[in-house]
Amino acid sequence: MTQAISDTHLAEYHKHGYTVVERFFSGDQLTRCRDEIEQLLAVSEPDERSHVEHTFPLGVASVMSRSFKGISAVDKDIHTDALNATFVDEHLLDFARQVIGVEHPLMVFGYLRAKYPGGAFDQPLHRDIDNTYVVPREDPRHHHLQAFVYWDDVTEELGPTTVVSEAAGKGAPPVLGRDRDHLSRFFGARPFDDNALRPDLYDAEHKVLVPAGSVLLYSMNTLHRGTHFAAPHGRRAVTHMAFRNPANNWQGIDGYGRRTFDPLMVRFLTGATPQQRTAIGFPSVDSDYWTAETLLGVAERYPEMDMSPYRTAPSPA
Repeated sequence: MTQAISDTHLAEYHKHGYTVVERFFSGDQLTRCRDEIEQLLAVSEPDERSHVEHTFPLGVASVMSRSFKGISAVDKDIHTDALNATFVDEHLLDFARQVIGVEHPLMVFGYLRAKYPGGAFDQPLHRDIDNTYVVPREDPRHHHLQAFVYWDDVTEELGPTTVVSEAAGKGAPPVLGRDRDHLSRFFGARPFDDNALRPDLYDAEHKVLVPAGSVLLYSMNTLHRGTHFAAPHGRRAVTHMAFRNPANNWQGIDGYGRRTFDPLMVRFLTGATPQQRTAIGFPSVDSDYWTAETLLGVAERYPEMDMSPYRTAPSPA
């Protein structure tokens, strides 16, 4: 089960650019999601950077697994229905609606990442401007909400995320850290040590040390970073997702259209609620996309999908 995100968390988010909801996922839901992660990671091979990454919708279709880099051959499907549903959890979507100010916030990417000992995970502070063509703008209509869900207890030794309050980061250049390093490859600008430039930013860091099931919600404008994975053993599994105003097509780095024939995507869309489908770009119930012809066509493409919510919706004005 999940808990509603409180007004206190919303106020904290607006003040600092981030908020942490401990034990957002708990009970049987947490147990089932962790079990699904174990199944998925059991057939995954860490890459040269000592981490594993799977994009949404998660799972392994046995008929396709032999062609996936980093996936061991498996003889049966691995379905992660409970975990996939958490990417578009109703309380998470409700928070996104309040922050972004639109009825149907769009999830623009989602993935599971597991980190293991041996990787170079210590990052400079940065904003996630690799998720947009431009830079963040302080306007709800241009807001880009991101979330990390931690599926393992996060300790000092497991490379915790750090965040800096927007008040402390005020005046910092929009391009910092890894983003400046990325740009230097194209424009020849010399990378420099942001720590030496603005040591106060690192002094103001807050480490996200939380129990399993907790979520960090933060703005694209919020400075943050990954830190060194010091533990000789263990793992830290996180799901990461982001939401934006569907009108802002310049935000977001991923799209799901190219995966609509993936059996994992078909399974997810068939079992999801209309709100959950809308969160990843599917037309909303009240969209003017729906006509007698398109209803028939979509029903033919997804024979097991319940089309009644789209048939009974009032026609757009």
